[in-house]
Amino acid sequence: MRPAALLAVLLAAAGSPALAQSFHPLPPQTPIQPQYNELWAQQEMARQQAIALQNQLTAVEAQQRTDEAIANVQAQRINPRLPLPDATGATALPSIDAGTLASIPDAALAESNKRVLDAAQNRR
Repeated sequence: MRPAALLAVLLAAAGSPALAQSFHPLPPQTPIQPQYNELWAQQEMARQQAIALQNQLTAVEAQQRTDEAIANVQAQRINPRLPLPDATGATALPSIDAGTLASIPDAALAESNKRVLDAAQNRR
């Protein structure tokens, strides 16, 4: 239960709109204000650079996924060349013994067909 509560608190804090807004410096009233403004500007610049790098990374990943998808489509489009059958008749065709194949009596097929037709007409 504790990890779930901790996770909920962290998600609520991370998703708050205050983190998405930039922090504005205090009005110039203290003697350390110029240093504070410089540090704030450096942090803001670092944040902007991090956002730009993240956007570039996302664009490169999207381009890579697109290239892979295009390569997959092109690979599926290529038809392999199959050897043509020998038309000269030099090789003998295989013979199949029809007696070894399964067979269903005509009466059983007719009875099965009748049951299917009866079931199709007996809709409720």
